[in-house]
This record gives sequence, structure tokens and C-alpha cells, in this order.
Amino acid sequence: MLHQVPSRFHIDVQKKYRVVPIGMSPLVRKMYAGSLSITNPTSQDWAKFQSFFRYAYHMKGEIWQGGSPVVKNNLGRANYSFEKDLFIAEWNRRIVGIADVTIELRIARAVIEWFVHPAVQRKRVGRELVKYGCERGRQQGAKVVQVCIPQEDKFTQNFAVELGFSQVRCFLGMEIVLTRPYERIPDSVAVEHFRAGDTAMLATVQNRVFKGSWGFCPNSPEDIRYFFRLTQSKWQDILMIRENAKIIGYSWLHPVIREGRAIEKRKWRLHMFGIDPEFQGKGWAKKMFQASLDHLRRRDASSLELTVD
Repeated sequence: MLHQVPSRFHIDVQKKYRVVPIGMSPLVRKMYAGSLSITNPTSQDWAKFQSFFRYAYHMKGEIWQGGSPVVKNNLGRANYSFEKDLFIAEWNRRIVGIADVTIELRIARAVIEWFVHPAVQRKRVGRELVKYGCERGRQQGAKVVQVCIPQEDKFTQNFAVELGFSQVRCFLGMEIVLTRPYERIPDSVAVEHFRAGDTAMLATVQNRVFKGSWGFCPNSPEDIRYFFRLTQSKWQDILMIRENAKIIGYSWLHPVIREGRAIEKRKWRLHMFGIDPEFQGKGWAKKMFQASLDHLRRRDASSLELTVD
């Protein structure tokens, strides 16, 4: 994770760049030779955008879930504008890159995610998309812009530093194989499943768990409902520990979307996990995590992945 305090530079959304591609096959050189244009999309760009989005999913090893519903969920978050917070990079009228900007005004932060076609990587397409995203964040009042870059991607790290970003956090992707034996702790805990009326209570406990953490942005019931749709979660896969009708801990699990299958039901992800601060230090987290593993084994899961800050 890198972040930048945006400076006051101006970017012309219609600005074009003349780029001579090198190191490509003659066919690809002909296809992508020309000028680069960075613009905000319009409704007329929707079909082209969907086509490129499907390609981006394929390149990331994920599957396009039947077209526009997933995109509409992804782009349907609160305070998001498809025509202002999304940027598309075109080379000779072909989309070769996209950048998506999430504005979190509650903490004056903007988060940029982007994808560039491999044929034009290292051709400053990603750099220009990030610059547009930074300007959009500045215009909306963001004091910090953040991006996530894989540790092995030195090229992107270098141009991000050149743009003024600095490293602030390292996130570890971790996985446990559930088909192997694992040592269980002696005590178990009774868990309940998420119910329709628990949304506001879950938002409250999430805010109590993460308040004071770096990058914390308060959750609302609308945020919970949005991520519920986005992760294609099921009520029975959000586990909770209650005490006197109060949620003291929770574990939010969902299947991982992978290329080639609608949902890879045997591979799961731990989306969110936490114990209310009032009950921390008493062993509840170990019991909650073990209950999660037991639940996934009953669901015939083969592995569980998570991200650790």
C-alpha cells in the first residue's frame, strides 16, 4: 500500500499523448500505434467498457459473472459516479486501460484501482491513469490518495514513487489448506448465523473493532448491504457470537470467484473478522476462527484465504 498527499496539478481530461510502441509484434504495433486518450466514460462507452472489463477479469484469473450485474454492483457503491470516478484509456479507439476511484470523504481519502492491457504496459498508460485518479481525488477534497501494488511489481512501484507516493503499509495474502489435519483448541463456541435484521448491529461492531486502526473508514448499514452483494455472500456464511443479544464477534466468509467456474465453491475467503474490544484478550478470536474452519469443512471447502495488515 502506497499513499500520496495530492498536489495541486491540473489534468486535462481530453489530453492526448503520442506514443510510439516498441518491443511488440508487427500486428500489435499496428493495433496500438497512435495516440493515447484518457477520458471519463459515457453511456455510449458501456458496451466497450464491459468487453474490456471481462478481459481484465480473465487476465486476473477471475470469472465474469454473467455480464453487467457484477459491474453494476461494483460500480453501484454509495456516492460513486460512473461518469466521473471511472477513467478509460483508449489507444486508437480501443480501450487499453481503466482506473476506478473510490472517494471516502469521511476520512478525506481516495483509493485508486487500475488495470492496463499487457500489450501497452510500460507505455505510461498506468502512470497517466493514476495521475487522473489523483486529480479526481483532489477535486473531491481527498487529502490522501492510496493505491495497492504487488511487492513483485517494481516497475509500478517506481513510477508511483516518481509521482510522489510513499510506502505506508504491507499486506500479506495468506492461505490455510483445510484438507489437511489441523490442531483444534479444546473449547468450542456456539455461533449463530447472520439474519436479515442484523445489518445495523454488524456495522456497529465492525466500527468498534476497527476504530483507531490505520485507514479506518466508518461502516454504515448501506456499506454492509453493498459488500454483501459485491461478495455474493450468503447469510449462513456470516458467523456471529452473541451475548445478551449483542454481537461480540463475527466472521464473514464467502466463496472465491475464479476463472472457469461460476463460483469456486471449495475455495473460500475470510472477508472480515473481529471481536468487540470489550471482549478481546479472552480467547474469543481463536474460538471464532476455529468455528469458521469447522463451518467451512462442513461446506466441503478445500482452503481459506485472507489478507493480513
